[in-house]
Amino acid sequence: MTLPGQHDPHGADDAAGGTGGSGRSGGSVIAWAAWSAALIVALVLGGFAVWLVDTKVYTTEALGEQWWEAVQAGDGEVLLGQFADVPEAAGEAGEGEDPRLSAGSVDTLLLDGGTLEHSAEQIEDLRVVERSGAADLVFTVDGEEHRSRLPMDKADESWGIFDQWALDPAALAEVSLSVPGASAGGIGQVDVNGEPVNLQEDAAELAAYAPSVLDVAVDSEWLTGSAHRVLALDPEDVGGSDAEALSEEIEIELEASSAAAEQMHQKVKTYLSSCAEQQVLMPSGCPMGVETPNRVEASTIEWSMPKAQELTLSFGPDGWSVAGADRLTATVSFTAQDYYSGETLEETHDVTFGLDVEVGASGEDLLVSVTGG
Repeated sequence: MTLPGQHDPHGADDAAGGTGGSGRSGGSVIAWAAWSAALIVALVLGGFAVWLVDTKVYTTEALGEQWWEAVQAGDGEVLLGQFADVPEAAGEAGEGEDPRLSAGSVDTLLLDGGTLEHSAEQIEDLRVVERSGAADLVFTVDGEEHRSRLPMDKADESWGIFDQWALDPAALAEVSLSVPGASAGGIGQVDVNGEPVNLQEDAAELAAYAPSVLDVAVDSEWLTGSAHRVLALDPEDVGGSDAEALSEEIEIELEASSAAAEQMHQKVKTYLSSCAEQQVLMPSGCPMGVETPNRVEASTIEWSMPKAQELTLSFGPDGWSVAGADRLTATVSFTAQDYYSGETLEETHDVTFGLDVEVGASGEDLLVSVTGG
């Protein structure tokens, strides 16, 4: 029996026991609910992370962005590493082989270094548009918009979750460069994006990425020629595994430079002047001449020759040619005396003649010969 005011220890224990049991049960529920919520959040965040990685890293758009970064840096090693297999045209050089001609006669100059950077400098406002199994590159060159497909293949899956993409061999273009008459003009190489490329039988084969920009120029004092070309894979012509590499043909038309024309004109002028200096009616070694039945005072003979600029120098697949040299007109005037009457006469005659002008190149020298035609 417990008197009023006294503490009942058993009652206290029962109360404490009842209160303690209820606390443990409620705590377990709360802990389980918190753990479940955390698990759900983790799964959601994990799913979001997977989605984010899949859409931002393992996509054709991401590979397109990486491709463009490597082009801007001129990093050919990284670019070739983006292919599942090294394309045949960019095959690795064997021991003792020229790395630029690793695939035989194909020059790989445009696949690395400064030539790549030169190409990137011509391309403005490039953006990558994701496509199924590819990416489209939209850009401008010289203010004109271009679109090129960057074909890709699904290479593998990372961790069995993410698609891994690699460039399709069709992303490498085949460029056939021809320079008709180059050997006849003494041209053995041309500049492509600022670097020399050797010609074989007036032509060269190059590998290049598509898209890219090619600037070809002939570096010669006597001949000029250039080409500015944008290589692009038409998105309408490219389809998945059926994608074919772009084959581009570039022909450089050589033209005689102003320096070559000036040198030819100077040679012709010198030749004609040597004829005009002779105060005779039949200058020695010259194709012009005139006869008269009258007695001529040699000191009065004056020759007026045509201007050398009437001749035009040009260049074609067969080499140099000079137009206008086959029919020229000189004028001779002199004082003569009639043999029978003794009358003094002032004679003037127009004389038509031709010249044989041969132009050729020997190394860095332009050779011009002028003779009577």
